[in-house]
Amino acid sequence: MVVACPPMSITTVRGRLLRHSGATTYEDHEGVLIVDLAVPSKKELVWRAVIRAVMGDNLEENFELTDKGIAKAFKNYPPDK
Repeated sequence: MVVACPPMSITTVRGRLLRHSGATTYEDHEGVLIVDLAVPSKKELVWRAVIRAVMGDNLEENFELTDKGIAKAFKNYPPDK
């Protein structure tokens, strides 16, 4: 995505120098779930899955994203030897 931004301007507020471009910003919330499977007696990591998704405002949809991510990660477990 390409966003055209106006030239940057500088403002001083209460002795602090602030810069702003007037561009519109968007806030995404990334959810990250890390699943580690280990052998505690050996202190050895056997397998790791990192599941990432951009979370929305709908809690049920977020749970669905999480469930799908977990299912996809464990689809490849156990790994081929």
